[in-house]
Amino acid sequence: MLVTAEMLLENSKKINNDERKKVKIYIKELNGDLECELLNKEDYLDLLLSKEKDKDLEVIYNSCPIFRDDKLIEKLGCKSNPVSVVSKVLKDPTIYRLADLILVASGYGEKDLVSLVEETKN
Repeated sequence: MLVTAEMLLENSKKINNDERKKVKIYIKELNGDLECELLNKEDYLDLLLSKEKDKDLEVIYNSCPIFRDDKLIEKLGCKSNPVSVVSKVLKDPTIYRLADLILVASGYGEKDLVSLVEETKN
């Protein structure tokens, strides 16, 4: 099926919605849910260009508002590096899976978003 102008206009409405979508993710280690905001293009590009060594920590820190809580950061002694609060409260396997899930839910982990149908002949 060829893409139409109407299809593009409809997709534009979805893309230009500035509100970040939220999801709840169950964390077995905590036996509870975390509320996370999905990454938009700007967030994703900031993440890619960041000098932070552990991108997984940054994905979680920027997506889950609970990790940006000033009291939590202060009590865990993370004022100089707030992103490290994530590694102080979650185990490495949980961090890896949570970051991966956030990226996939945000649309940045899928590999088959586009595919070649056929070559156009002139």
